[in-house]
Amino acid sequence: MERREFIKTAAITAAASVLPLTHNTMAANNRSKPNMVVFFVDDMGYGELGCYGSKDLRTPFIDTLAENGVRCTSGYVTAPSCGPSRAGILTGQYQQRFGYEINPDKQFRDTFGLDLNYQTIGDRMKAAGYKTGAIGKWDLGRGVDHNPINRGFDFYYGHIVGARNYWPMQKGPESMVVSRGPGEMVKETKYLTYQLTDGALEFIDKYKDDPFFLYVAYNAPHVPFHAPDEAIARNRHIKSEKRRTYAGMITALDDSVGRILEKLRDLGFEEETMILFISDNGSPVGPPTTRGYVDENNLPLRGGKGGLYEGGIRVPFIVQWKTGGLPRGKTYDRPVSVLDVMPTALAVAGAEPPSNLPGVDILPYLKGKKTNEDVANVLYWRYKGYCAVRKGDFKWVSDPKTQVTGLFNLATDVGEQKNLIEENPEKAAELQALWRQWNKKNKAPLWQPQNSLNMMRKAYGNEGMN
Repeated sequence: MERREFIKTAAITAAASVLPLTHNTMAANNRSKPNMVVFFVDDMGYGELGCYGSKDLRTPFIDTLAENGVRCTSGYVTAPSCGPSRAGILTGQYQQRFGYEINPDKQFRDTFGLDLNYQTIGDRMKAAGYKTGAIGKWDLGRGVDHNPINRGFDFYYGHIVGARNYWPMQKGPESMVVSRGPGEMVKETKYLTYQLTDGALEFIDKYKDDPFFLYVAYNAPHVPFHAPDEAIARNRHIKSEKRRTYAGMITALDDSVGRILEKLRDLGFEEETMILFISDNGSPVGPPTTRGYVDENNLPLRGGKGGLYEGGIRVPFIVQWKTGGLPRGKTYDRPVSVLDVMPTALAVAGAEPPSNLPGVDILPYLKGKKTNEDVANVLYWRYKGYCAVRKGDFKWVSDPKTQVTGLFNLATDVGEQKNLIEENPEKAAELQALWRQWNKKNKAPLWQPQNSLNMMRKAYGNEGMN
C-alpha cells in the first residue's frame, strides 16, 4: 500500500484545525490564509548544515529554521538527481508514474518536459486562492508550454536549465540566462544566488497584500564552484582552497535565506508563514579529479547523488511555522517525503488534496497529534536500474553497479554497512514484493537511448516499463 491509503483523512482534519488559528493571527494584515515559502536547494548533502552537524560550514540563518521549527532527520526526495526530484515535489506524485525517472539524454534536452497532464503545486495553490511564485532553477522543460508561467506560477524569475555559471551571463540562448518567462530576459548584474534572492524579494513585495506560495529553487551549491570573494573570505578557517570556495557558496546561500526571512519579518509575515527548507538530492561523491568535488558531506550516510543509498536520497528537511502550532527546536525521526509537501500545503490553504496523492499532510505528525510508527512510512524509489523501498526501519536496495541486493535496519545502521538479507530473508522478500507491486503502475523512462532502456528493463523486469 502507498502512504496515503493509511491516513487519507489527515489533511482534512488538519485544515479544519488550522484555519481558525491562521485567520486570527493575520487579522491585522487583512489576509485570510498563511503564506508559504519552500526553499529547494541543489545538491546539498545531509551533513552540510550546522543544524545537521557540519563542523566547518556555517549556516546561522538556515539553522534558525531548525531552532524555531522541526528538523526532520529522515527527510527524503523521490530521486537522487535534479530534474526527477523536482518533478516529484512539484506534482506530488512519484515521477516514475509519468516517465520522468531520469534527466533527459542530451539528444532530448530541447524537447523534454514535465507531463502537461499533471497539475503542479502552483496550479493547485493558485486554485486555493494564492498568488504563486517560482524562483531559480526550473529544469523541467525548455519549451514555452513548460515554462513556469504556463505551469501554475503567476511570477517567475530564474533560469530554465539546470547547471549554469554563477556570474552574469549577458549573452546566450534564452534557457541559459535569467528570465521572467518566455522571451523576457533579465539583465544580470550580480552573483546568481544574490540575483535570484532579489527576484524572491520582488515577488514578496508585489504580492504582499495577498496570501502567497513561493517556491525558491536555488541552484547552489551545485557545480560549478563559484563564490563571491567576501563569502570565501568568511571561511578562512577552512584550509583547502576548493573547499573554502564551496563554503563561500554555502555562505552566500545562507545569507540569501536570511534576506528573505528578514523581508518576511519586516512585513510582519514571518510568524505566520510556513517555511520549508529541503535539498533536491544528496551531494555528489567521487574522485575530486573527475568532476571537481570537494569532499562534500553526506555523512553519516552511505553514497551520494545518483544512487539510492541514503546519501543520495535522505536530505536536510526543516519545517518552521511559528503560529501554526509546530513545536520549536524539535527533532522528528520518522520518515517524511517531498511527496508530503503538496498535501501539507493544501491542508494549510484549506483545500482538500486530490485522493490520488501518495503523500500526506505531515503537520499532525510533526505536532505529535498523530504517530506513524507502523503506517504512513512506506516509500519507494526507482532510478537507473536501482530499486529501493523503505518500510518502517527497514530498507531494501538492489544495486545494479555491484549486483548486490541489501537489507538494512536504518534505526541501528543509518550508514547501511551491515547487510541483513541472509539473516532476515523474510523481511527482504516482503519489501521486494511491495516494490514489485508499486512498480506495476510505473512507465518506462522517457528521453533515454535504447541501450539505457534495455539495461533498466533487465533490472526492473518488463512490468512498469511500458
